[in-house]
Amino acid sequence: MVFPSLTRCFLLLLPLALLGASTPIDSNTMDRGDGVYIHDKDGKIIDFISMDAVQTRAPEVNSTDTADVVQLEPRFAFEVKCFSAKFDKNDKRVGLSDLGDIMDRYGTVSAGTSISVQYYSVITYVCNYSTVTINCDRGTSGKVNVGLDMSCKDNVAARGDYRSGISYGRTAKGKPFCN
Repeated sequence: MVFPSLTRCFLLLLPLALLGASTPIDSNTMDRGDGVYIHDKDGKIIDFISMDAVQTRAPEVNSTDTADVVQLEPRFAFEVKCFSAKFDKNDKRVGLSDLGDIMDRYGTVSAGTSISVQYYSVITYVCNYSTVTINCDRGTSGKVNVGLDMSCKDNVAARGDYRSGISYGRTAKGKPFCN
């Protein structure tokens, strides 16, 4: 019978979704220019890759051990949150593409960390609020952003939250995120 295993899985993942990020990330601290920022659970920048380096960097093989990775629930199972901040939708397109490149290279977001891309007026991001490493990829990010565009408009800050503890979103430069 399938239901007991689904219930067990849901009960295991529910506490992860309730953890939330303890500190929202203040994008005003992202003062190194356009590029990819890696943040720890306290919102501090722990790594930065300039946009020039992102666009010229050779792809890397993802050698992550998948033993500790949690698979996401179906791609349509996310909660949408719309915000008031606005940005240029063409900047969003580039930011999402660059975020997708990073996610395709690395394939996971470590527990309690986030990855963000700042590109002119927009910040695109993926946040892992859980205590485990979670898979991330361009396809899921793209599908979430299509849903956000349909629910919130294509130039408005929004976030799609999965119960597993991962969120994909976009906001205007200077606004907090992963909160």
